[in-house]
Amino acid sequence: MKFNKDDFKRWFAEGNAEKIGVNKYIEQTTQWKKIFSFNELKKFYIKEYLTE
Repeated sequence: MKFNKDDFKRWFAEGNAEKIGVNKYIEQTTQWKKIFSFNELKKFYIKEYLTE
């Protein structure tokens, strides 16, 4: 599956990730414990949700 910016935005808006600071994000499936940069969060999303 190919990365779709709108799908990523929707996933984020649905509460799957939250911005906690400048270029700092947390994500639900990591139990809100791992801090990601925006690029790391995007790579995580692709790995977890778009790869087979």
